[in-house]
Amino acid sequence: MRYRFGPFQLDTLTAQLRGPDGDIALRPMSLRLLQVLIENAPNLQTHEQLLDAVWGRQAVSVGVVAQSVRELRRALGESVQAPAYIETRHRLGYRFIAEVQRCSTPDEAPQGVRSPAAPPSETSAAATVPPAAAGRAAPAARRRWLLPAAAVFACLAVVAVGLVWRGGAPDPSGRYDEVSAQEILSDGRPQEPDAAALYLQALRALRDGNLHAARDGFEAVLAREPGSAAAMAALAETLALAGDMTQARQWGAAAQRASGALPRVERLRLDGFVAGIDDRWADAVRPLQAVFELRPGDVDTGFRLFDAQLAAGRPADALATLDALIALDAPHVDAHRLALAQARAAVLRGDHRARLAAGVRAEQAARKPRGQIEALLEQSAAHLLLGERDAAGAALVKADALSAEDDWPAGAMRIAMAAGTLARDAGDHATALQRFADAGAAADALGQRAVAMAARREAAFVLYLAGRLPEARDALRPLLDDLAALGNRRELASTLDVAALVEQRAGDMDAARTLAERALATYIEAGDRAGEAAARSNLGMLFARAGRFTDAEPQMERALALFRTHGDRRGVATTQGNLAAVYARTGRSDAAREANEAALVDFRALGATLDVARLQFNLGLQDRRAGRLADTETRFREALDGFTAVGAADMRLQVIASLAELLLQRADLVAAQALLDEAGDLGSAPPQRQAAIETARARLALLRNALESAQTAFANARGLRDAAGLPDWVLASDLDLAELAARRGDLVQAERDALRVRRALGERGDITATQAGLVVAGIRAAQGDAIGPLLDEIEAELAAASDAALRLRLDLTRATGRGARREDALLAVANDARALGFELIALRAELLVGGPAAEQAALALAERGVGLDGLPPGLPF
Repeated sequence: MRYRFGPFQLDTLTAQLRGPDGDIALRPMSLRLLQVLIENAPNLQTHEQLLDAVWGRQAVSVGVVAQSVRELRRALGESVQAPAYIETRHRLGYRFIAEVQRCSTPDEAPQGVRSPAAPPSETSAAATVPPAAAGRAAPAARRRWLLPAAAVFACLAVVAVGLVWRGGAPDPSGRYDEVSAQEILSDGRPQEPDAAALYLQALRALRDGNLHAARDGFEAVLAREPGSAAAMAALAETLALAGDMTQARQWGAAAQRASGALPRVERLRLDGFVAGIDDRWADAVRPLQAVFELRPGDVDTGFRLFDAQLAAGRPADALATLDALIALDAPHVDAHRLALAQARAAVLRGDHRARLAAGVRAEQAARKPRGQIEALLEQSAAHLLLGERDAAGAALVKADALSAEDDWPAGAMRIAMAAGTLARDAGDHATALQRFADAGAAADALGQRAVAMAARREAAFVLYLAGRLPEARDALRPLLDDLAALGNRRELASTLDVAALVEQRAGDMDAARTLAERALATYIEAGDRAGEAAARSNLGMLFARAGRFTDAEPQMERALALFRTHGDRRGVATTQGNLAAVYARTGRSDAAREANEAALVDFRALGATLDVARLQFNLGLQDRRAGRLADTETRFREALDGFTAVGAADMRLQVIASLAELLLQRADLVAAQALLDEAGDLGSAPPQRQAAIETARARLALLRNALESAQTAFANARGLRDAAGLPDWVLASDLDLAELAARRGDLVQAERDALRVRRALGERGDITATQAGLVVAGIRAAQGDAIGPLLDEIEAELAAASDAALRLRLDLTRATGRGARREDALLAVANDARALGFELIALRAELLVGGPAAEQAALALAERGVGLDGLPPGLPF
């Protein structure tokens, strides 16, 4: 649509304002504001109405409206005192007061204003398109957001739903060549000259990512030529890309009803498209496969088939299709597009190096700056996943420079999204929020509602990471309503994923689990096997964090099978690492090590620095349980270096805490203190990581006999774990406090609390229950009570779940009751502990021996800064 007023012309198809001296540069949101004011002229538009229509009620202030109006006034050469175009109504809003001509054909013949089109009914495929009852400018009604009773979960990756390919019929005029990849049908194009011209303009807008202009154009075509199946399909494509899947499906069905007279190949293509936007990917594969077999040289259908096979969970078939496209080796096979498809295949496999290489090939093959930008975005994403943040940023800088030269708003939008992700992973929350806000604003201006909502979801995820949970909830509520209304299953699932994380951190594990379970159901409903795999893996981790290991394990095993079916090596490795954590927590150390070692091999092959660091940390935990402290320290330090290199501040804190506790077991308090000092400010860290640091600091304080400091730090850790909804870890903190009570001499209370922890965790086979049993046994031994039967229970538990430190503590506790053989038994424990590197246990054993050995041990402990004042005599911990 074009609007003429005075010497100016606004073209919504190209998103451009022209004046007497040519094109006028304006920000996308200011252009959109001008369009809204003109379309509603001469009616007053309030600040709230403009915020809704232009900015989508995102987190902006009313002041942005005035800022854009000032920009428009400068462009139009008017003042607020003597307006010729935009009148200000103080404290109310604005209205457009100039006379406007509305033009829609290339020669700008005026026409009347029309309402947005609605799909034709099922009974009248070629009937006149009726106006929509309520237009599309108004936002969806906001409903009160309630946590549903059964909930969905999602993967954070944005899945493209645009299904585009080149039609099979040649165009003798050649005028459609530049936009052929945007067409779903080449037969059934509009024939009336004005409609055909508008159709071509709309395809160009679709190519450029200006979905507002594309939608306006296709609706204008259908107002002139209601029976054009190609225009209906293109409008469905535009709506799908905008995220309005409900209307996209309606228009896709309308195109099918209007396509009866088209050639069979065209109808098969259309059937594949419609099945895809309805998430029926298996149904989408069949007709596209038929077309590609009938016409092997139909390259665009081949690419579409590749996409559908990936979405249907048939990676082997997708790679075979890609090989067939490569084998064509024909001039009309776009090498740039082929390289981007290879990058997609690499993403599926989790092979970041292959994705990077494909992105480089795509850049080299690109004939235009926009193609280079797409390739650079692939490169940036691959670099980031490889832990190469500087290289990822450099790729974005290069893409941004190309975008500025090419003046491609959709490219700038995508770059802003990528920049937000980069800033988020670097822990720069303020910059990430700004970049996602920029991306959302640009997407709104282009009508890319799906991207706008994805940007706001990602901003909510940043708020979650920053611990700003109420703000994250407020941001997610309207998104969940809107996505449900739009029928956009994948975006809804991704948003519910973030909502589940927010509820988990807020301590509402029931709500989090409900959201995760609904997400899984939604992925299954959509036929998205890759999404199902990710959902099951994450749901399993949620169960594991709640201590529900028997529920966690089957979810993870099913996820593992799905990832293997898809050939997703990274998904397989990630799930194996998660399963290893479950095996370790349930005492299956050999199975845990095997799963972690297998995952480590995969991650090293993929060049995944972050994942290698995570696996080294997990393997270090297993080495510590096995008593290989030297190997443990090596793995922990590699993990610390890896997390530091990629800026993973969250996991860096966890490694610092674990490595500090290892140093305490070696009685190296000075090194432990230096390491904990590196943790820095914990204010923005996740609660569970803060709790880990607080616990390590408490144990250091306890060894120094700073009991009040230890009490405060242990209590802080417990509060953080409780707030994060981690009940098993709360019990671990309770056990720490019980040991502290014993150290203070309150043995009765200490024994009562340790028994409570043992009973609570014993039913689930948690290793912390064994640790609690040792605390109880130590207290009873110190009081001269019989502990034989209890130690036998613990012996059986450690036979099933080996842990070197707990085994030494068991031997130490037994040794205290050996009577005449007590000294020899304690010295044997000291020797065993020292051989493994557990110097603190060795010195404690020698301290219990008495005589010269005890004096030497006390001197050694004092030199290391361990305080002995107040330690009850005979207490073996």
